[in-house]
Amino acid sequence: MKVIVNGHPVQIFRGALAGDAILAYSHHSFRRLLHGQLTIYDRFGNKTEPDGALKEGSVIYLKKTKNDE
Repeated sequence: MKVIVNGHPVQIFRGALAGDAILAYSHHSFRRLLHGQLTIYDRFGNKTEPDGALKEGSVIYLKKTKNDE
């Protein structure tokens, strides 16, 4: 299935989680996510966990983690 990560289409397997999509998008970004430097948000600006479910056409964004989160 195809999802959008930071405006880029990414092909992932059906049943993949948000973390899987980030890994498919960028190994470097995935490492930064694991180290707490990046946070995942959905298209509505809601914070999403790496184990969050995705469906065909889902849109997620990575942003630098704020110190107060």
